[in-house]
Amino acid sequence: MLNQKIENLELQRILVVDDNAFMRAAITKVLSNLGFEHLEQAENGQEALVKLQGSEIDLVLTDIQMPEVNGLEFTKRVRCGLAGAARNLPIIVITSFSGDDTLSSALALDINGFISKPFKPITVIKKVVLALAEVTAPDGKSALSERYFGVETDLDVLLRPKEAEAAEPEEAEEEGGLSLKVYELRPNMRLLHEVRHKNGTLLLAAGFELKQATINRLLELRESLAAKSFRVELPEEECDKA
Repeated sequence: MLNQKIENLELQRILVVDDNAFMRAAITKVLSNLGFEHLEQAENGQEALVKLQGSEIDLVLTDIQMPEVNGLEFTKRVRCGLAGAARNLPIIVITSFSGDDTLSSALALDINGFISKPFKPITVIKKVVLALAEVTAPDGKSALSERYFGVETDLDVLLRPKEAEAAEPEEAEEEGGLSLKVYELRPNMRLLHEVRHKNGTLLLAAGFELKQATINRLLELRESLAAKSFRVELPEEECDKA
């Protein structure tokens, strides 16, 4: 199925969601110029949810800040199985990266990519191909639903000015685990330390089990991460082999 999707890339049905008509048209034009033949548009997450009910969509590109239903809430409903679409529907977020506090929620919802504004056609096609190649969660009843339900998507909460956190004393390095660069991370490894944006925003909590989609997002964000290495615990089967 995956190879068939890549081989027939131009046949993939893409939904572009953005409340800015100019941006929506610009993205659609880029996709059309790249050869995509089946393109739909929605002005916000609520309209996008309606469109998911009436047509088969292979990929969604969505803005975050929109009225009625924002891009994070839209993604949350898809991941929780409340949108009439596959839970693992590939979703790419269109962002200016100005709201770093939304990144943690995006990662927790297994977003399949970030396209930053302004964007180039070559970047768009790379992100689309990578998103179609990712699997974030099995379709049907997902064991991850409980975690998805707990993800904060209210932008008034996420973007509310926060008081600076007091620096905590550095803890002694834990025994066990490995310290790896982002490109050395592998699925099913578990984070032993939290991952933060360089501005201090918490992106991933300690104990988070990595998936390939999450690793791909960390690669995209690597220049914005506070640390360049990650202490992780290997999957049990790999520990047994070691």
